Amino acid sequence: MNYTEMKLQVRNDCLKSKAKNYIHFDKPLTAAAKKKLLRKLDSDTYVRTFRHLPFITFNINFKKYGYLDKVNPKKGLHNKSRMISLASHHDALLFSYYGRILSMCYQKYVTNTDIDKIAVAYRPGKSNVTGAKEVFDYLWRTGDSWIIKGDFSSFFDNLNHQILFKNTKQILKTYCNGKIPKDWQAVLNAVTKYRSISKGDLKSLQVSEGRYKGGMGVISELSRANQLKVSGPNKKGIPQGTSISSVLANVYMLEFDGCVEELIKPYGGLYRRYSDDFAIILPAADCSEENIRNIQDKVKAVCRSKVLLEIESSKSKLLRYNRAQGAIYFENTHKRFNFDFLGFSFTGRKVILRPRTIYKFRYKGRHAVYLLKRNMNERDIALSTQYEIHKKEYLAHRAPSKQNQVAKRLDSVRRDAQRGYALRSRKKVTVMYLVNKPLFHQNMRSYAKMAQQKMSVKIEGTDSLYQVKIEKPIVKQIGYFQRLFGETRYKRPYRGL
Repeated sequence: MNYTEMKLQVRNDCLKSKAKNYIHFDKPLTAAAKKKLLRKLDSDTYVRTFRHLPFITFNINFKKYGYLDKVNPKKGLHNKSRMISLASHHDALLFSYYGRILSMCYQKYVTNTDIDKIAVAYRPGKSNVTGAKEVFDYLWRTGDSWIIKGDFSSFFDNLNHQILFKNTKQILKTYCNGKIPKDWQAVLNAVTKYRSISKGDLKSLQVSEGRYKGGMGVISELSRANQLKVSGPNKKGIPQGTSISSVLANVYMLEFDGCVEELIKPYGGLYRRYSDDFAIILPAADCSEENIRNIQDKVKAVCRSKVLLEIESSKSKLLRYNRAQGAIYFENTHKRFNFDFLGFSFTGRKVILRPRTIYKFRYKGRHAVYLLKRNMNERDIALSTQYEIHKKEYLAHRAPSKQNQVAKRLDSVRRDAQRGYALRSRKKVTVMYLVNKPLFHQNMRSYAKMAQQKMSVKIEGTDSLYQVKIEKPIVKQIGYFQRLFGETRYKRPYRGL
């Protein structure tokens, strides 16, 4: 497939993709607007002169289960924060278009090379499930092994722009006469030297037709008047979450992947990487403890010298798998460990979902069911014949600082009820947490069933297989949510009033 054919296929794929509705400086794209923009992207001149809007950034805060103290490790809940960057709707489509093209070029570049099987993220036919199974199957088939588990520190935030441009040129040179075309130069500049605005600074702006009213005209005025801060051009890293960021991560790691593969080749080992998470497996029979520690040091050195990144020490481990005992130990000690990789945990005898994954599902599910019960209760108040009386009674049981917010929410719920709108979040919560059947790409039950089936496929050349316990814990959690919801749904105090 030549470059022109790639662009045609990608355009058709982009037309079929679903647009996301979120508030930005431009309106969500209609099917007609999407088709018109994709036609324009065929023009190099249009792409080079494309006006990119600032990203809107905000933090999401969540609870994470893990080690609280690095000195004396204890597991528990701790607060985490993650920066989210939203591209405008037009920018998002442009990034998706070019990201898909680059993904196809990367796929052709690595085919029939030593690094073809290494990257398992964001590639056709590969996923975290297939990547984890490859690693666990190799361990089971090989027997006693050393495991190096690694994670890069603040991966997307620390990508060096020069390395990114150099590697992208390497991928594209077959199609573009050894140079980065000017349209690609413009796209890479947009995703590396982007500007951003904090979502918190936009609270005073009115929203109309799915966008901030006034668009960039109002933004420019407020910026000149020092009433709104627009960041300067970004100098390091790329935003996580854009459609092109994922494939750029694989492109960036080209040299690192090649060097690590050369390091382990004499030992017949296995190396797999999913974005910033990687695992190296080496047979213990062919690799002494001294050798494995030497390899571990060399991997860290390659990381610093070739890609200018650091491996996160708190998330990196050296483990030892003992097949006869069906156990995994920390380094060369008798301290038992599970080998966590890509959302799964290998105990030495069985594969399970990571406890953190189950905990996160339980935590989010409980909160979602609580909100659904609250929404049902407030809907009952909104539909009652004595709305003002019940509203006053309901507010009396709320904290004084929250009463104004709750009152506004109740009025909004009443307006929705009068217009015949469905109960907020009911369908989403039901699908994700209360339905005990797989709904493709919609709920955890579907993911657990798919993972259970794929992990249970027999290993070629062996008569045995580790146990797979993935689906059952999720079914158990859904049963818990159903009981939690059922206990109170018929005890709503305002029902039928």
